[in-house]
Amino acid sequence: MPPSEVVFRAAAVYLFLTIAFRLVPRKELARISLLDIILLALVTVALRKSVVADDRSLTTAFVALATLLAVNQTLHALARVNHKWSDRIQGRRLQLMKDGEMIPSCLKRAQITEDELMSRLRGYGTMNLQRVDSAYMERDGKVTFVFRDDGSRR
Repeated sequence: MPPSEVVFRAAAVYLFLTIAFRLVPRKELARISLLDIILLALVTVALRKSVVADDRSLTTAFVALATLLAVNQTLHALARVNHKWSDRIQGRRLQLMKDGEMIPSCLKRAQITEDELMSRLRGYGTMNLQRVDSAYMERDGKVTFVFRDDGSRR
């Protein structure tokens, strides 16, 4: 297979996977589990022929790997330089709570329930919503809380 075709195939598969995994709720990506590892292994097996077809040469494998690394570095560079691209590639931070109140529309967008949010809050050692100034679902799917200093409402 010509190296130019390997480059095209590897880049196309990488970009497809980037888009596909952006559609998966971030809360799921924050928890790498055995099932996630199995999924990644199966994705690798399923897409191997799409990247290198039936060519088993080392040259083809190295060209494909170099292309995947180059596309990855390019997307990371775009995300660092351009805020809009960063939001598209990595997603936006979502505010889930403000002034101790949950924001139902944002919870729905983040695909997280009130019970799940409370579970995450308990992980910080409290169940008192009044102590929370704000809460965010970060780009990586983790939920972070910003607490008030005095424990009272503003």
